[in-house]
Amino acid sequence: MGFAVFFKRAAMIDLLAPLSRDVISLIAAQRFDRASEVLRAEPALVQARNRHGTPLLCLLPDDEEDAVTVTRLLLAHGADPRVTNENGESAEQVARRRGLDDAADLKQEMSQWPLMQSIWP
Repeated sequence: MGFAVFFKRAAMIDLLAPLSRDVISLIAAQRFDRASEVLRAEPALVQARNRHGTPLLCLLPDDEEDAVTVTRLLLAHGADPRVTNENGESAEQVARRRGLDDAADLKQEMSQWPLMQSIWP
């Protein structure tokens, strides 16, 4: 799945996405519903990190709307909004540095709530 996403092979992504449990690649391919299914079946995957040690909440798409969608999805499945990357930056700081202010605001808001409410359908 990762190679299909990297090389933007839409037909291969369409073939592999329903079978994939690779949350990072599913998110990169904008298969958010499938990523949600996988996280529902395997909740521990919300803590996944890429090969560099970067947590999912720091691996957001460049598009602000998609970044908010991914942030909501991950938080709804139990991601810790206070998680830090390999450089010690919080997920909120990473989002702000990338200009994803709406996603950063959501992470900041959720990190202040003692109990998170459901934000993903």
